[in-house]
Amino acid sequence: MNTALQYKFGFIFFVILLCLGGILCVDAAGFKFPTSGSQLEKNLSDRIHLGLDLRGGSHLVVQVQLQDALEQHAAQAVDLIKDQARNKNVRIGDVSQMPDNARIEVHDVDANAVSTFRDIVSNQLSDWTLSDLAGESNGFLLSLSPTAQATLRQNTMDQALETITRRVNALGLSEPTIAFTGRAEDEILIELPGEGNPSRAEAVISRGGQLGLTLLADDAPYASQAEALAAHNGVLPAGA
Repeated sequence: MNTALQYKFGFIFFVILLCLGGILCVDAAGFKFPTSGSQLEKNLSDRIHLGLDLRGGSHLVVQVQLQDALEQHAAQAVDLIKDQARNKNVRIGDVSQMPDNARIEVHDVDANAVSTFRDIVSNQLSDWTLSDLAGESNGFLLSLSPTAQATLRQNTMDQALETITRRVNALGLSEPTIAFTGRAEDEILIELPGEGNPSRAEAVISRGGQLGLTLLADDAPYASQAEALAAHNGVLPAGA
């Protein structure tokens, strides 16, 4: 074997040893040779993360109810129209949300306050287009443009992805996959290596959010937790 080939084999062997040493013997504290089988196994598990195909786990596809987001958006617009009309003394009749959740019909708008009504829609509902309602002299149709619908859907998907990611991180799993499937606009792919209980994963991902309201213990804010504790003799009021 010639000298050049020997150098090549020696270099390859050195690189392999260096890689093995990094995997088996290096941790946060520095170089430490494993002294037991359990330590060796821990080093391997900390540094080599097996995917779903090798380690097993849960594979889920979540469908986001985009139509519910459109329905809620339209319902909020209906409430705003009613509230603003009442606040500005604009008499209107029935306000109807259409089944497609992309149209709202407003009937019997006071003829003397049409300009005010148009200002309400223009200033408060910029993503809705106002037009005359066919067959009614004082009726109007609000339409949510396709662009606004697409933006709402995308924002809903982004928010769902962020929420799912935050909840999956609470499971403490290594290297989960959370991404849009690319197959349909309302689907999110979730792969959880090492999570062998799909029911647990589903429960964590699909649990509803809870909004809690509590009264402030004091009128003025405190600069730190220590300051607040000192003001209450070291014990905060219950629920504070």
